[in-house]
Amino acid sequence: MFIGIDGDVFDLLVSSDELVVLVVENIRKRFPANRPNEPVYATTEYFIGQPLSQVTVALEVRIAFAGPFTPFYQVAHEVAHSLGTVDMYNPGSMNYLLTLMGAYPFYANDQATVHLDAWHKLQLGWCEPRQVELTAHGSADVAEISAQRPDGAVILWHPSRGASEYFLLERRRANGPRRYDRSFPGDGLLIWHIDPARTPMNRGAPNLDPGSSGVWQAGSHTPPLSWSDGTVAASRLTFGAGPDASVRVTW
Repeated sequence: MFIGIDGDVFDLLVSSDELVVLVVENIRKRFPANRPNEPVYATTEYFIGQPLSQVTVALEVRIAFAGPFTPFYQVAHEVAHSLGTVDMYNPGSMNYLLTLMGAYPFYANDQATVHLDAWHKLQLGWCEPRQVELTAHGSADVAEISAQRPDGAVILWHPSRGASEYFLLERRRANGPRRYDRSFPGDGLLIWHIDPARTPMNRGAPNLDPGSSGVWQAGSHTPPLSWSDGTVAASRLTFGAGPDASVRVTW
């Protein structure tokens, strides 16, 4: 095969890692998944100046699979793995409907929709949470993440933990402006516990249960909030109404 192509376009084709393949199979109980393929090698001749050059290209992609009853957001879940996202199947309710990467029923055949969580958006460069030191007393207003407010989420950290462990506060609601959060189970705030020993999990209402789908609403407060080793990070977090539909957190 002979293709006339300039060097810049050729470099883009060879170095591109943005190809995503989704295979939808007409098998009722098809198990949704995302897997890398075995490398496929192709030799092609290109005109890159003179003379004609022959180049061997290896095609390696992650392939997402779905069946006829795989819900829409579960298809998005599997495709998102191609961006490097990780499963967030924690204890309890396994972050169900709190994040695109939480647990889900494989064959529900529903049209539930849910956003990625703040931690994944941070890893992908889609948000810029503000950092607030978890001192003896303090407060922070947590707003929904958006193009206008990429800093809507808040990281609560402490010098004794550095960057290894922290709490990520995220404002969420089902009736807000984000069309793909219509299945979110409430109106309030999530407390993502970021612990290097496991994937992030929501410490949910009303008891800070790991992986719970409970949402912290204005007018509620937590029991003592602890680090992974059991030491107390804050005696409690209290939630109230903040400006512009945000949630004000005090401790």
